[in-house]
Amino acid sequence: MSGFRKFLDIAIPRFITEEVALHDRGDGYEIVCAVKDIEPGEYFDARVTISSLQILGFGLFPRVIGDVRPW
Repeated sequence: MSGFRKFLDIAIPRFITEEVALHDRGDGYEIVCAVKDIEPGEYFDARVTISSLQILGFGLFPRVIGDVRPW
């Protein structure tokens, strides 16, 4: 990906949808990372699809889409 394209990807606010891995804390789940970033052999408790507003590379206001699914 070119540097300019990467800059635009970070600079332009937009809504994104991605699948994330979750860790069970006992009283609820905590987002660990995006499923696309998981290394082979890593294991998590569950996964879910979220939608969030991405501004300057940060995902703000995450909203769960669908149900939490076991890993």
